[in-house]
Amino acid sequence: MERNLPSILSETEELRSVNSIMLETFKLCDEMKTDLLEYSTDLKNDLTQFKESVLDLAELQKDLSALIQTVDSIESEIPEDCEPNVEKVSAIFDQVHLSHLENQYLNEQAENIILAVDAYNSSRKSVANADNELQMTDAIHSYRDPITKKLIQDPVKSKNCNHSFERETILKYLETHNNCPYTGCVNTLRKGDIIQDLALKRILLNMR
Repeated sequence: MERNLPSILSETEELRSVNSIMLETFKLCDEMKTDLLEYSTDLKNDLTQFKESVLDLAELQKDLSALIQTVDSIESEIPEDCEPNVEKVSAIFDQVHLSHLENQYLNEQAENIILAVDAYNSSRKSVANADNELQMTDAIHSYRDPITKKLIQDPVKSKNCNHSFERETILKYLETHNNCPYTGCVNTLRKGDIIQDLALKRILLNMR
């Protein structure tokens, strides 16, 4: 028999188009996060809701990506002697889709947003109210990059030791090093340990 799935394969381009739109949306989410830092009056609550929305979107994108991979490979998965039975083909489709879904990961940009928000909320647990935000951050952060000694513009921090850095500077440093550059810090540091420092970013925005 001629093995084709016109009702499925005809949707491939539409699926890819939707997936591209979702990937672009993650970029917009990153910009929205900065707007929240600058203008939100209830940042912890707004960031938490924002994170949940990004997570929902990322899970949906995972499923969509798995679906695209399934459509791309489904014809080769159907045995030659398979009768043109909708139920059999559907069962094979579900099995292939589940296999692809298990191998999917959260979009990296979405995951970075989620990690940064979690780190911010964690750092705020000991703060009684927003009025002493400056005092807390001033006590644990330096506004200057430890490598260039210049004022940080795009702050990131280590998940291991919470030290803050200029993003471009620390990423270049980590090309040849695997340790935190702060004097006296013995923590290892790799690119995967770097997340955006939302607390310091908020303060720098408010200092303008």
